[in-house]
Amino acid sequence: MTTVVQPSGDAVVVDRLELTELVDTALERTCAGSERVGLIHLGAADALADGRIGLPVDLTSRLHGELHRGDVLGCLGRSDYAALVTGSLAEIRAAADRLVGELENSDTGESAWTEIGMAVAVDAIECAVELLDRAGIECGRV
Repeated sequence: MTTVVQPSGDAVVVDRLELTELVDTALERTCAGSERVGLIHLGAADALADGRIGLPVDLTSRLHGELHRGDVLGCLGRSDYAALVTGSLAEIRAAADRLVGELENSDTGESAWTEIGMAVAVDAIECAVELLDRAGIECGRV
């Protein structure tokens, strides 16, 4: 697996805008090769989003720890994450399984995460917003 995208600086987690830009870059760079671009969405239940249940402080670093070099974790909100993963379909599914496994082991438990979605680019003409939409991520399209 090659590194297709790299977040700016030493960021462990990127914001929504940078994640969207990185997805577009990954789509452009992988269109000629055999790698695919996948997006895994992890969204918390309302109770978590409203702050009634505290998120474990180390959850972000634990989720990031489940990704391979070159994969990117994006924080889309207080308890809303997305992982940009490139590789084969099996590698993308394995990453999703690892992330869900980490959520199951977290203090909040998997049941608190009501939105777990995955989308894999089907062709090179797909853009980041389409992939984000298919993964269940609200893009705030104008």
